[in-house]
Amino acid sequence: MNEAKEYANSVGGIYYEDCMDPNDHQNAYDELDDEAEKTQFMRRLSQALAMEAQGTVYVVAPAHATLEGTPKGMDPSVWLEYEYGALQRNTAVTQIIRVDPATKAISVAWKKGDHETVAFKAA
Repeated sequence: MNEAKEYANSVGGIYYEDCMDPNDHQNAYDELDDEAEKTQFMRRLSQALAMEAQGTVYVVAPAHATLEGTPKGMDPSVWLEYEYGALQRNTAVTQIIRVDPATKAISVAWKKGDHETVAFKAA
């Protein structure tokens, strides 16, 4: 089990893979022919899940990892480009909490009423 799933279970949350039959999205992914299609599929899946989230959303990320910017020389992440903005625009999301996997320390990354910290990018 991974750290994010363990944390979701510990707070009575729902891990994203538990929102759907894993065979459904894996089969759809496997049917795609090229890497660009697979990348786009994962972006859209991540964004769709963010658009359907409700209440408090937890992101498991080390305290040193940036949630709002891409380190110089790195490609933007799916989290940054597709999920974070979708969560902030989702009126059913009340807050986004960061959980450090090493220390289990939590901090509020964003809460309803705060300005959007990243641009929303449609997949």
